[in-house]
Amino acid sequence: MANGRLAGYRCPGCQSPEDHVEAEVNNTLIDYGRAVADGRGRLIAPTVSFEPLSR
Repeated sequence: MANGRLAGYRCPGCQSPEDHVEAEVNNTLIDYGRAVADGRGRLIAPTVSFEPLSR
């Protein structure tokens, strides 16, 4: 990221296992459908809330 903007991209074949896990976690926890740009052009996306698991 540079000034809140995407500055690079790693193709799936170039990602380490850790990169892949981070991307999957972000896809699960961030609601990209409700993202908005702030006054500085940065994309702000709310996180998804989950109900606790009951036993």
